[in-house]
Amino acid sequence: MRNFLNPRKGGLWRRLGVQAIRLTILYAIYGVLMISCETQMLFPASGRSVSYQRDSLPNGVESKVFMTSEGATGEALLVRRSVDELTTRMLIMTHGNGELIDDYVPEARSFAKRGIDVLLIEYPGYGVGKGKPTTKGMREVSLQAYDWAVDTVLPNPPERVVGLGFSLGTGSVCHLAEKRRVDGLILCAPFSELHLLAKRAALPPFLMRNRFDNVSALAGFDGPVRILHGGSDSLIPVKYSKILAATLDDVDRVLIDGAGHNDLFITPPASEITDQWVRDMLGR
Repeated sequence: MRNFLNPRKGGLWRRLGVQAIRLTILYAIYGVLMISCETQMLFPASGRSVSYQRDSLPNGVESKVFMTSEGATGEALLVRRSVDELTTRMLIMTHGNGELIDDYVPEARSFAKRGIDVLLIEYPGYGVGKGKPTTKGMREVSLQAYDWAVDTVLPNPPERVVGLGFSLGTGSVCHLAEKRRVDGLILCAPFSELHLLAKRAALPPFLMRNRFDNVSALAGFDGPVRILHGGSDSLIPVKYSKILAATLDDVDRVLIDGAGHNDLFITPPASEITDQWVRDMLGR
């Protein structure tokens, strides 16, 4: 076998064939390693500690943990509005894979002061959650969290519901818009289909086990969709949000020059634009 795979022996075509076999073996090894590391790469913050102890949450913040069909648990925080309003308006926030819902509590409390109830949905296995995070578990937790907030906690059904998702979190909020009532969406650094990003690692998309298809999820969505994307995003390039936007009717897509992926919201005027979209959709 050693002599057979020796690229220095034999004619030109044999040497080329040996090189092709060796490259195929190396690519197969690379593919196996990448597949085995998919969970760690897709969910890098599963080991992060929470910022708020759950037995001493700020006033107006409620926590609920949900179980997935895979045996993992995921949490949601509902930040109740601090302004007494006759109508209920809810903002659903789903974060990126390097964050926790704890990171969004200060912003959620500022929305609450404007009369908005804010539902923060966590990934299974993140924060106080246990088990292995998966996109299937994310979908299940998002639906359970929505039903808990709307059917159990809030005194009246929301007059308006808006979803705001970032990065991988856009998959959860688009799935919610497919399965539950959501009146408008704000998608920041979204993808069209998650498995297509496998191409960036030189892997066939069908090998990716975790799936989100935002195009299919929003095929029947008739509410307004606002898309914000960093013009220099190298993790989820702008071409993917362009593909998604092309499938929607009521859509506005804004690119932030000079912004990448993780620095999107600290690059002016990204935060101001997002805040204005929330005001426009929720009237707050």
